[in-house]
Amino acid sequence: VKGDYPEALKNYLASANYLEQYEHVQLPGLYGNIGMLYSRINYNEKAIEYLFKSIDLYHKKYPDDVSRVKPLNVLGIVYKNEGDYEKSELFYRKALKLALTEEGKLSMDIGDIYNNLATLSALKNEKDKQIKYLRSSLLYYMKVGSKINILHTKLTMAKYYSSENDKEQSNRLMREVDRLKDSLELTKEMKHQYYLTKSELEKASGNYKNAYDNLLLAYGWKDTLNRDEKLDEVSNLEMKYSYQQQLKVDSLKQVEKEKRLKIEFKEQQAKKEAELS
Repeated sequence: VKGDYPEALKNYLASANYLEQYEHVQLPGLYGNIGMLYSRINYNEKAIEYLFKSIDLYHKKYPDDVSRVKPLNVLGIVYKNEGDYEKSELFYRKALKLALTEEGKLSMDIGDIYNNLATLSALKNEKDKQIKYLRSSLLYYMKVGSKINILHTKLTMAKYYSSENDKEQSNRLMREVDRLKDSLELTKEMKHQYYLTKSELEKASGNYKNAYDNLLLAYGWKDTLNRDEKLDEVSNLEMKYSYQQQLKVDSLKQVEKEKRLKIEFKEQQAKKEAELS
């Protein structure tokens, strides 16, 4: 819940501040969590800072630990959101290369990375790469039996084939999606995408009444999403304001601490001089 983010961030930062004194084993993971939290509220500059701290510390202290796959992958997402597709792909590939060294253990992560590469390829209009990565993503999601990710990937593939005018493939995939969706709780975004894709396929087949009905359902979910996005935007601004206020408080505390230390130092110096005289 985004309303919980200010408190979560405050706790994470306090924990990091404490653990930094001892170079604790949990520190790189904690930095990664802080970076991920910042990325979710689109505070990308801070996200990048903490994700790099996580990756660098993993590399320095625990070079054989594959846990840095997650911060590498999130860095790819952050740079994609920033529009830096070159850096995004670089970090996705770093994450993928590392994840493949523990393929059995990290199948879900590998599926996510391939899915992210597919999204990036679509943005770059590299359609051959997009479908290749989607197929790879689906393979790994099927290995771990992640039904919600299987459904999402098949839906994306159905949209891809529809855009390529391959009705046979798109209809086959939508039938598979229909069989899956009734057993799952879909997100609002997935419901919007589902009905939008159904509308596109019905339109391509000349079934305009069904296309119209599905389009209305898609727009209905889109309206709900737009309201949620506006609430998220407000929550993001509240989060950033809360963070800035916390920085001011911390800065004032630091100033007061430094003043107190200077006074204590002067008092100690005066005491020593008095003893010497």
